[in-house]
Amino acid sequence: MKRFLLPLMIAFAALAFTACSEDIFGVEEMDQTRATTTVSLKVMQYNVKSARPVETSGHEWSKRKAAIAAYIKKEAPDVLAVQELYDGWTMNQYSQLNSLISGTYGGYIAYRGTTTLWDNEGCAIFYKKSRFSLVKTGKFWLSATPDKESKGWGGEYKRVTAWAILKDKSTSKEFFVISTHFEDWVQKDGNNGNCQYESTKVINARIKSLAGNRNVILMGDFNSNPDKTPAKMLQKKWGQGGTLVNARDICRINPSGHKYTTNNWNTADNTGAQFDYVMITDNGANYVSSHYTGNSYYNSVMMSDHNPVIVDVKFVY
Repeated sequence: MKRFLLPLMIAFAALAFTACSEDIFGVEEMDQTRATTTVSLKVMQYNVKSARPVETSGHEWSKRKAAIAAYIKKEAPDVLAVQELYDGWTMNQYSQLNSLISGTYGGYIAYRGTTTLWDNEGCAIFYKKSRFSLVKTGKFWLSATPDKESKGWGGEYKRVTAWAILKDKSTSKEFFVISTHFEDWVQKDGNNGNCQYESTKVINARIKSLAGNRNVILMGDFNSNPDKTPAKMLQKKWGQGGTLVNARDICRINPSGHKYTTNNWNTADNTGAQFDYVMITDNGANYVSSHYTGNSYYNSVMMSDHNPVIVDVKFVY
């Protein structure tokens, strides 16, 4: 009898261990069998301030451009969105900045207009040429006629958005990048809250029509804080047509650096304005591993009246 009992005990123990293993290790085994690819991206948002002399007395572009290029090289973002690159008064900020970083970066710029000198300001996207292929680029205006050069809803200036589809050479995964600049929240006609509201609807619509099923990175100067409607409308969780999430809100560690993204040309962190954003596709899998708002003082130069925002993004496919 004993000689039969021992094998039975061993069999029952093996069966129990198998059941327990499925219970304890099932998730791990499922994860191992699910094929996923994670694309890690270091991205940077930076409004470098227009070179128009009337706005930058004492902070001329000629004094700032080398420091900005050096800072970009130091941080070495994979993708960079830049606003307020100006082409006028015998200077071209985009060409000059591009020439300083062109060994590493390719770029695309969308200018907001061609009618007057005040229109020749643009939003740009830079990307590491060694890592990405440029698949497609384009632009649209934040207006009721987004495919035509135009102002929107009582805005003071024409506002343009640059977009690009980039392909990661190592994984062949594509993603959609936006660089944009909204009108100021308060304008002379008192109507600009509506201008930002309508501009956000244009961006949401264009993401849906242009990005397809690609992950999205939206970077820009919204000229409004996170508690305002435009920032909320872009985000999925608010249920107003957005598909994104603010990278700062989902960072797995506490955001670091400055609290505010504007600086009034000084190093104090007291402006109360979080105007510059990085947003990514909100799909429950993507995440952010770090979020840093830098100091715009570098190499003894105040580079801009905005601070750079640097984010480590993980796209999970």
